Amino acid sequence: MIRTVFRLLSPTSLLVGLLTVFLFTDGPASAAEPKRLAKNGDWIAFEMGNGDDRLCFMTSEPTKAEGNYTQRGEIRFNVSHWPGEKRVGQTSVVIGYQFKDGSDVEVEIDRKGFTMFTQGDYAWALSPADDEKLVDAMKKGLRMVVRGTSWRGTDTKDTYSLVGFTKTYQRITQACGL
Repeated sequence: MIRTVFRLLSPTSLLVGLLTVFLFTDGPASAAEPKRLAKNGDWIAFEMGNGDDRLCFMTSEPTKAEGNYTQRGEIRFNVSHWPGEKRVGQTSVVIGYQFKDGSDVEVEIDRKGFTMFTQGDYAWALSPADDEKLVDAMKKGLRMVVRGTSWRGTDTKDTYSLVGFTKTYQRITQACGL
């Protein structure tokens, strides 16, 4: 049931991944483009929109990507605030390949484990409560490992630094008035 509900919300979350592909320049932004707010350690904060359409998010690339693959697309971990939709701290990962149907993603932060469900090349926490637990662990942690399996059966292991996570999370929370 939870997976079905979140899949209905996923088109909005997909926006975050699509935006992060081309956001990492310091050039001027129009009203329709995300505004870069800050970079802290390995995390970058952005905001876009106004009022109920406001989106504040942060993103990071892995410091190490491992797996027996020949080609892989964009890899990012994202945390988003959608105040108009009453979603705070929504976690997602874009993995750079199509996940194996029915597979889950395993996230480990300083030996604490979390599970995310998959759809296409994205994964999300199972519930808002799981988002909250994951974000809390990210604030306290130093390193995060994300493991997934591609549709071809290739296992991957991506390692993220959590340096700068807390300060960047505070920045997007402030930007969205939360």
